[in-house]
Amino acid sequence: MVDGSVSAGDGGMRDSRYWSIEAKRPAQPLSSEDWNIAIAKQVKDVYVIQTEMDVSGTTTISGEAYAASFYLDVADTITCDSRMGALLLTVSGSGAVTADSSRFNVAHFNAVGGSDVDNVLYLGVLGATATNAIYIENTGTCATAIKIAGTYTTGIDIAGTFTVAGISMNSATFAAGDNEIEMRNNVGGDKTIIASGAATDDAGIVTAVGADADIADGSLYMSCTDSGGVLFIKKDDVWTAITTS
Repeated sequence: MVDGSVSAGDGGMRDSRYWSIEAKRPAQPLSSEDWNIAIAKQVKDVYVIQTEMDVSGTTTISGEAYAASFYLDVADTITCDSRMGALLLTVSGSGAVTADSSRFNVAHFNAVGGSDVDNVLYLGVLGATATNAIYIENTGTCATAIKIAGTYTTGIDIAGTFTVAGISMNSATFAAGDNEIEMRNNVGGDKTIIASGAATDDAGIVTAVGADADIADGSLYMSCTDSGGVLFIKKDDVWTAITTS
């Protein structure tokens, strides 16, 4: 274990502090550093660890530059009985927190102070294999999986190459009255929908998608049955099959 403090010069990379720990005992918890702050009184800003990097002047950085870096190298076949990754962020406890709107989060990613960035969050699968780029698991209570607020030129821009589908709901489950796509409530508060299922008439569609009073005329329902697929449009509060003469 080496602990050294040096001045960074022009001769190469230098670390102000370097730790090297090798695990020798099996099945023992291991931390290179374990920090804890107990707060029981009024305070202002609190950070267990705060890292800052100031870049100024006419500077050329030939490699990467990050205020913090976490790197995990998996070199062999590893068995992990729990979770494994380069970074773990956890919020626990059932206490109530009063904060500004949408400000109590597990993690914040902010571009502030007039900064000009390409992406607030960049996820890359670079020469590797990943099952999912983003995976959301919910075993508790979550009202909305993904919410977009604010003003944008484009809400979602799908620009990749897809071999099966750009958007797939093949494994999704919808209860009666829930629908694949709901659009703006712009007709007297009614929702405009696009839905699909096995219903074949007005009564069956109402059971599947919800009461007529809640759904705007012009909504579409795709009746998907073998050798009998029909497209329905809601008109004058009746689901009407679209036929060709």
